[in-house]
Amino acid sequence: MEKNNIETRDTKSVEERVSGLLEQEGSRSELAATTKKFLGLMAEHDRKTFLHECRVALIAIKLAEFCGFKDQKPELFGGANHDVGKLTISGELLGKGHITQEEYEIIKKHADASAKMLAKYPFTAYISGTHHSQQKNSYGVDFKGAGLPDGVKEATERRMKEAAKNVALSDFFDAASTRKTSQMGGENDKSPRERMEAEYPDYLDRIDFLFGSQDVQEIVGGRG
Repeated sequence: MEKNNIETRDTKSVEERVSGLLEQEGSRSELAATTKKFLGLMAEHDRKTFLHECRVALIAIKLAEFCGFKDQKPELFGGANHDVGKLTISGELLGKGHITQEEYEIIKKHADASAKMLAKYPFTAYISGTHHSQQKNSYGVDFKGAGLPDGVKEATERRMKEAAKNVALSDFFDAASTRKTSQMGGENDKSPRERMEAEYPDYLDRIDFLFGSQDVQEIVGGRG
């Protein structure tokens, strides 16, 4: 996937596009096979979360391109797996339109669960586990360094942290654009952009890209 810049503008649905990208990785990629398995399970468990994972993967790839990264595999796998921990949460709870604070505390456990379920793939586990720990109202695996393998090269560590940022931003952007819940601020008078800027004030350039990109808007709209 190195300089095969992953092209996400397509007439196919987001799920077809992500499936195609995973197929490109080939049967020899154990992480690709695991990702396909988890996505298949999520499609049965909670289709809304499944489609969200597909969109986040595609949006994060676009952010990686915007940031100048030639290899977007970290964003593909991190985005497609970022909510895998929700397989441990009942589909009934995930399907509720409005939840109580007590129910929200249960759902918040999915970030740690994601990291544990992906422990065999430490970089993807790190990206998935930290996708809620970089915003002001944070939770999940500590973004400062926990979860990365000991002795990892400095350049690799920087790249994984950038991928984690891209997945986190893509996750919030898609959720704020498509959901109306109290936890996402959907019941107040702030726009999705205002809510996102409040949570991620250090990444305004990436936020500008997300809200200005036609490709990203098409992904959120359900097209690849």
